[in-house]
Amino acid sequence: MRSKGFLIRPSDSLFALISTLEKITLQTLVSEELNVNTIFSITSNLWTDTASFPFVGSEEHNMGLTKSIVRFFITMRMHFIVRRSNFNETTKKRIKPSVVESCQNFN
Repeated sequence: MRSKGFLIRPSDSLFALISTLEKITLQTLVSEELNVNTIFSITSNLWTDTASFPFVGSEEHNMGLTKSIVRFFITMRMHFIVRRSNFNETTKKRIKPSVVESCQNFN
């Protein structure tokens, strides 16, 4: 299979990094309510677990590459979390008036 320079399979260190990021993100979301400071809570939880934090890339580039991956992961993950939360809130708002209306029609 030709890759044209793109990543075909993630390295073990990249897989470990993404797994660690996902684990910490989910633990933070379970323990706290989603709010403005959630992203700060996730990043502070990341820094408390730096001993097991895997770096990606060569010794020369590992700090910058890992930093870029973490930044991208958190940005995209928060985008999808907030998007899902907003969808759930609008669904609740749409359902609530129809439930009230059906209860009024029942009486």
